[in-house]
Amino acid sequence: MMPSSRKRALTVLVGAALLILVGFDLTMTHNQRSYLSITELSASQEGRPLVALATSEDLSPAIALDNPAVSYDQVKELVYLALDRDSSPGALRHIVSADEWVGIKVNMVSAPLIIKDRKIGGFWNGKVDGVPHWGSVSDLRVTKAIISYLIERVGPQRISIMEGSGEIAQTGSEYYDSYDIDGWMITWDEFDGLSYRGMVEEFNTTQSVSTVDIVDLNDDDPVLTDVPGGGLQLLGGQKRQWGYEDFKPGFGAPRGQWWVPQSLLAVDKLIDQATLKTTAPGITVFLKNYVGTVGMRGFNSGPGKGSVIDNVAIMAGYMDMVRIRPPDYNVAAGFWSSDGWYGGTSDINHNIVIAGQNVVAAEAVAARIMGFNPRDLQQILLARDVGLGSFEENDYDVMDGNPAQLMHRFPGNPNFKPSGFQEFLMIGPFDEDDMEVDHLGGETEVRPVAGLENGDTAWWTYAHRPGYPEPYTDMSHLELGSLDDKTLYAFTYVESDEPQQAKLKFGSDGAARVWVNGELVLETYSGSGYSSRAGYVPLEQGTNTVLVKTVGNIRGGGIGLSLTDGVRMLPEIRPALAPVVATAIAEDADASATPNATALGEGYPNPFNATVTLPYSLPADGPVRMSIWNTAGQRVQVLVDEMGVAGHHEAHWDGRNASGQSVASGVYMIRLVAGGSVHLQKVGLLK
Repeated sequence: MMPSSRKRALTVLVGAALLILVGFDLTMTHNQRSYLSITELSASQEGRPLVALATSEDLSPAIALDNPAVSYDQVKELVYLALDRDSSPGALRHIVSADEWVGIKVNMVSAPLIIKDRKIGGFWNGKVDGVPHWGSVSDLRVTKAIISYLIERVGPQRISIMEGSGEIAQTGSEYYDSYDIDGWMITWDEFDGLSYRGMVEEFNTTQSVSTVDIVDLNDDDPVLTDVPGGGLQLLGGQKRQWGYEDFKPGFGAPRGQWWVPQSLLAVDKLIDQATLKTTAPGITVFLKNYVGTVGMRGFNSGPGKGSVIDNVAIMAGYMDMVRIRPPDYNVAAGFWSSDGWYGGTSDINHNIVIAGQNVVAAEAVAARIMGFNPRDLQQILLARDVGLGSFEENDYDVMDGNPAQLMHRFPGNPNFKPSGFQEFLMIGPFDEDDMEVDHLGGETEVRPVAGLENGDTAWWTYAHRPGYPEPYTDMSHLELGSLDDKTLYAFTYVESDEPQQAKLKFGSDGAARVWVNGELVLETYSGSGYSSRAGYVPLEQGTNTVLVKTVGNIRGGGIGLSLTDGVRMLPEIRPALAPVVATAIAEDADASATPNATALGEGYPNPFNATVTLPYSLPADGPVRMSIWNTAGQRVQVLVDEMGVAGHHEAHWDGRNASGQSVASGVYMIRLVAGGSVHLQKVGLLK
């Protein structure tokens, strides 16, 4: 099956995809936003990401997705199938060479150990229910299949299974107290009775192509390593009231350096092998698997990671580790999965293999399959912010499977606090505190885009500062002045794949009204906490609109908003800052023919450094005006203001304002008004 096809016409999508230009720093006057730098990813990750899927329904005969009766041979077949379905340049077989050392980072946070008739660790659900939960760790059958695949397809010099368990030290550890048996030695019953040490011995006695071994990251010598671009984890930071780990910008000091096991830094290629499970951060798949990579010896601590990650800022902490040593490839499987965590874990069998090179795309696909909207997960937002990749469905391909059709909704950890909607179009503040005053000339009918004028002001884009995703729209750093007794509007489009009912989750500093598709669905007369509201809100298939009107107070004028299933953001909705409406200029159009409609073509080059060319077409003679706006809603320059002649035209902008001064790097809106219509396009200026 081929991945989803993409049209290759010169198509201008006036939609959400235009509002974020990937690959260059994005600067906003109202809201300074620039993606943080990271360690360079390998060259093979520069192409369009692809995530490959394989399920037990692909077997012959097919096995139901929730049937746990899957043998090692069947697991191996599905792992091979997923890895072979990855046809991208970043496929595992393409990125590994015969002379390389490959590490496979497994998840063995705990193990089914019984010491002196006492069940040890979280594998037994914190000794609450006494039931083993196999989905809390990586499946050894998948590990064995990956090693077999590497040996057969490539034959790397060395393959190491790696983990730094948070609960158990390896037997005979030089540094930590240990038992006579550990997770590397024990037989894992539900994984066809495999053990890691037995697996290593089998490979080393049955083949001589690759040396296979185990590296316990807890005992590995740690190296103090800088976080590229600066650390995300803040020591001494102040938290918000609405989120799980939402820190206030400007408080606390970044950790900046981490102790990292030397072998993790030394391997030529690193494979992140994860399971599908839920914990307080939302999901534990590829990104949270990095908790086990911290070199705790360097922190003079035991193997438990709580003192430097869990009890400080867990998501920012393991995202720092990902930035230091990003994975080169990612494989997750759900043959045994788990939901919940201590005190309420349940087992889930979902026979699926997920494989891909880009960790954000792979994590996003895993999230969707687990019934989470990637936009609701702080760790994925952080990964996007530091430039590891995009979670937007339009930015990657999925091979041989539809995540929506393969979805099994994991109920989730009760301590999970979703991130909610992250970006809004805003206008204001207006010097008025009367909620009855309509500042938009028709609040229920408004359909804005960034830069659209409304009287003497314009709509501007709000987005959180990189590294600070949260439900609350923090505007304390914006040049808006006091919001006390002033009115502010926030707007978003919401694309829905089907008609569905949503629970409104909302909070605000001051009084607020919320309209969905022009219908008033909530009114509060004072500030309120971020919580689910009574009743359901109907969403239409296609484009929906959400408008918030709020009056600020001495605390500010912030809001929090999401459309949920009662717990978290609906999985198949996409907040957007413009309606998805396509207009196109056909490649084979006769350039000499009179255009049939007014059109603003795609500017090129985009982003640009010196000059950008802006093609436009007029179907008839008449007034035409083309202007440049920044994201603060301020007009920068007028390029065209004349009686236009029917035909095809070009305008050029050299990155200067009306006074002839060079403007700052960033994103600018091109606005064409002609023939009674308005056309918009984003361009990026790089200097």
